[in-house]
Amino acid sequence: MAAAFAAIGISCLCLYMSGTTDENCLSLFDYVLAMEVFLFVKYMTTVRFPALSSGRTAKTVCFLGSLTLGIYLLDHYFKLIMYNGYERLAERFMPSLFASFGWCVISMLLGGSVTVILKKVPLVKRIL
Repeated sequence: MAAAFAAIGISCLCLYMSGTTDENCLSLFDYVLAMEVFLFVKYMTTVRFPALSSGRTAKTVCFLGSLTLGIYLLDHYFKLIMYNGYERLAERFMPSLFASFGWCVISMLLGGSVTVILKKVPLVKRIL
């Protein structure tokens, strides 16, 4: 967790030092944060709450986890195609933070749906 907090702190410092709202500074340590989230979930399901590792909850988490690579790879393309229009529309009705959360939900739903469809294609199924 210290690495995750350090990564967030360094990203914020870079953003502050640049004097702009350049979002590239915020994505400097995405991989560190992704690893931290993975390790946190792994710890919670194996050490703190082992009951979560079995049953319906575990099946749901495993299914959603199998979609994450596709969601991650497709998000960039969804942003290129749809994000500007979504942002203009969403920010008229809600604060930027809620609009960002809304985009995350839309990206996950679209990316997850496309990934489920792609997993039915025999050659692609082996990759995803």
